[in-house]
Amino acid sequence: MHARYSHTNTMDEYASHRACQAFCLSQFVKHTSSSADAVIITGDFNTTPDELAYRVIRSNAVVSDAWVTLVWHF
Repeated sequence: MHARYSHTNTMDEYASHRACQAFCLSQFVKHTSSSADAVIITGDFNTTPDELAYRVIRSNAVVSDAWVTLVWHF
Protein backbone atom coordinates (compact mmCIF):
# COMPACT_ATOMS: atom_id res chain seq x y z
CA MET A 1 0.00 0.00 0.00
CA HIS A 2 1.03 3.58 -0.47
CA ALA A 3 3.86 4.66 1.81
CA ARG A 4 3.66 7.37 4.42
CA TYR A 5 6.67 9.46 3.52
CA SER A 6 6.79 11.70 6.58
CA HIS A 7 6.27 10.34 10.08
CA THR A 8 7.08 13.72 11.61
CA ASN A 9 4.36 15.57 9.74
CA THR A 10 0.95 15.26 11.43
CA MET A 11 -0.81 15.57 8.07
CA ASP A 12 -0.79 12.19 6.32
CA GLU A 13 -1.79 13.01 2.76
CA TYR A 14 -1.83 9.33 1.72
CA ALA A 15 -4.03 7.93 4.51
CA SER A 16 -7.09 7.93 2.26
CA HIS A 17 -5.14 6.09 -0.46
CA ARG A 18 -4.12 3.37 1.99
CA ALA A 19 -7.68 3.11 3.32
CA CYS A 20 -9.03 2.57 -0.22
CA GLN A 21 -6.28 0.08 -1.01
CA ALA A 22 -6.99 -1.73 2.25
CA PHE A 23 -10.67 -1.96 1.39
CA CYS A 24 -9.87 -3.41 -2.06
CA LEU A 25 -7.49 -5.93 -0.50
CA SER A 26 -10.00 -6.93 2.15
CA GLN A 27 -12.75 -7.36 -0.46
CA PHE A 28 -10.45 -9.59 -2.52
CA VAL A 29 -9.60 -11.71 0.52
CA LYS A 30 -13.22 -11.93 1.61
CA HIS A 31 -14.50 -13.01 -1.81
CA THR A 32 -11.71 -15.46 -2.68
CA SER A 33 -11.14 -17.23 0.63
CA SER A 34 -14.57 -18.33 1.78
CA SER A 35 -13.73 -22.02 1.31
CA ALA A 36 -10.15 -21.78 2.57
CA ASP A 37 -8.97 -23.44 5.77
CA ALA A 38 -6.46 -20.65 6.40
CA VAL A 39 -5.73 -17.24 4.95
CA ILE A 40 -2.24 -15.76 4.99
CA ILE A 41 -1.78 -12.19 3.82
CA THR A 42 1.78 -10.91 3.69
CA GLY A 43 3.47 -7.78 2.51
CA ASP A 44 4.41 -4.28 3.49
CA PHE A 45 1.09 -2.64 4.28
CA ASN A 46 2.69 0.63 5.40
CA THR A 47 0.29 0.86 8.30
CA THR A 48 0.22 0.32 12.04
CA PRO A 49 -2.47 -1.36 14.15
CA ASP A 50 -3.87 2.01 15.22
CA GLU A 51 -4.49 3.24 11.66
CA LEU A 52 -7.71 3.02 9.66
CA ALA A 53 -6.26 0.91 6.83
CA TYR A 54 -5.21 -1.82 9.26
CA ARG A 55 -8.62 -1.86 10.94
CA VAL A 56 -10.37 -2.01 7.55
CA ILE A 57 -8.43 -5.12 6.55
CA ARG A 58 -9.04 -6.86 9.87
CA SER A 59 -12.74 -6.09 10.08
CA ASN A 60 -13.86 -6.31 6.45
CA ALA A 61 -11.87 -9.43 5.57
CA VAL A 62 -12.61 -10.92 9.01
CA VAL A 63 -8.99 -11.91 9.65
CA SER A 64 -6.83 -11.75 12.73
CA ASP A 65 -3.27 -10.56 13.11
CA ALA A 66 -1.04 -13.51 14.02
CA TRP A 67 1.51 -11.25 15.72
CA VAL A 68 -1.11 -9.58 17.90
CA THR A 69 -2.63 -12.96 18.75
CA LEU A 70 0.80 -14.35 19.67
CA VAL A 71 1.72 -11.38 21.86
CA TRP A 72 -1.59 -11.40 23.73
CA HIS A 73 -1.45 -15.18 24.13
CA PHE A 74 1.74 -15.10 26.20
